[in-house]
Amino acid sequence: MAVQVTPEVIKLKNVRLSFPHLKDPSASKDGGKEQFRAAFILDPSDRAHRKIIKAIKAEKNRLIEEAFEGRRVKMKELECFGDGDNKISEKTGEVYDGYEGMFFVQANNDRRPKVLYRNRDEIPYEDIEKVLYPGCYVNASVNLWIQDNSFGKAVRCSLRGVQFFKDGEEFGGSNVDIEKEFDDFDDEDYDDDFDDDDGL
Repeated sequence: MAVQVTPEVIKLKNVRLSFPHLKDPSASKDGGKEQFRAAFILDPSDRAHRKIIKAIKAEKNRLIEEAFEGRRVKMKELECFGDGDNKISEKTGEVYDGYEGMFFVQANNDRRPKVLYRNRDEIPYEDIEKVLYPGCYVNASVNLWIQDNSFGKAVRCSLRGVQFFKDGEEFGGSNVDIEKEFDDFDDEDYDDDFDDDDGL
């Protein structure tokens, strides 16, 4: 059995949110239990993101070393973080939108993580999906932990909280600023438009 070790909190700053299930829990693709979950996309070409990726890898190695006291153990394939080019859609056979050339972190929790606005106020339940949509930018708090049970040995990632940071293009081609394509009319503008004599 692994020795109990204390995980470090890892802060993911200004990362893109993907596959969020933060309002209600959902089951994993392999039919696992329902959990709150989300994935976060980091850009290795971004200096700040490179530091986060380095910190994640260092924490993974530290946990394995301390938990198994330097013993060589067979670990299950890492699923909670890795190369975005390996995230392939079963439907299209192509890399998921936004993942190409990127690094991802995938985290979950049995309990709903904290979901916050920029000012750290909590997002009401009914607004969670409106604020935290796929493609927006967020800050997130996660920690890695060691699984050592009948399902095998692995490094997993727990989701602690998500904070909205800024808008981004929604995955799937939707535009979150589509309302800007329309003019702002009040009732007087509406009346003036229809008072014009167009000869109809």
